[in-house]
Amino acid sequence: MDPGGITSFVAPCSVLKALVAACVSEPSTASDLLTAATPYDDRLASYVGDALARFAERNTPEQPANIRAGIRLAQLEKREQEIPPFRVLDDFTHDTSLSPVEAGLVIFNLRDKRITQVQNSYAPVQRADRSRIRRDGRPIQQLYHYTLPDEWRIF
Repeated sequence: MDPGGITSFVAPCSVLKALVAACVSEPSTASDLLTAATPYDDRLASYVGDALARFAERNTPEQPANIRAGIRLAQLEKREQEIPPFRVLDDFTHDTSLSPVEAGLVIFNLRDKRITQVQNSYAPVQRADRSRIRRDGRPIQQLYHYTLPDEWRIF
């Protein structure tokens, strides 16, 4: 969630700590957040960015039929984890963005500097933590550490 709207995506659980660590850089947009997470997970920003570019080519607020059809099919086939990244366009996509998938749902409100764990069965978000850096989708031996600035709130 940023001043430009809401971006929604499903990612492996390991991405959660990378996104929290990226908040240390005070990102103001989803793109900034993903870029800041790149040193911790080198595939995340390109995966989400490429998918959002395809989304923008096929969907508009006036014509959200393509993303609705893709979401409905994934829900019908019980493959919600395969819903591609998207931007919220209407009530349907908004409701989808608030639906937990597998390990949960975590909302990053960049404007208000809040991280809300709606459902998180992976690992609770910590104000200070560490994790392994991921390269090419795999963890490597190198760790990163982060400490969120005081103005960030975790719920």
